[in-house]
Amino acid sequence: MGMVALFWEVTPTRLERFREDGEANFIWDFEGESLGTEDGALSTVGLDKSWWAIHFVLTGTTEEFDGPLGWVLGGEPVGDDQGYGPARVFEPGEVGAIADVLRPLDSDAFAVRIDTAALRANDVYPGVWEDEDDHEYVMTYYTVLRDWVLGVAARGNGVVTIVG
Repeated sequence: MGMVALFWEVTPTRLERFREDGEANFIWDFEGESLGTEDGALSTVGLDKSWWAIHFVLTGTTEEFDGPLGWVLGGEPVGDDQGYGPARVFEPGEVGAIADVLRPLDSDAFAVRIDTAALRANDVYPGVWEDEDDHEYVMTYYTVLRDWVLGVAARGNGVVTIVG
């Protein structure tokens, strides 16, 4: 299956419960590659295996990166290790700051930044950056993620994310 990144929109109240509990009824389902809650997340988005490539294209590094552009690998760690680290959370204000930097970086602007040779040279997971299809794969997931973040920010909600 490999490592996939998943993101959940949660209300500020739910985010606080998650932070206090560390688990907050979140259930990881490796078969369905989804995370659900007993009382429901508002919306979700999955990046399949494109998450590290999106991070690299946004930041130019495979390492963690401070600031809103580094958010794919950022956030406040909460709870137990879920296989590739704990879940991470973003407060509504942080989601707003992320949206502010992503808003001008539409699909066309992001597509120009994708360099599959650089992804290969930096051994960015999953390491299969060979052709135009790979370029399209990263761009498609970025566009979905960007649109989702803009919506979450507009609704004033937070985010819980996990790589697993």
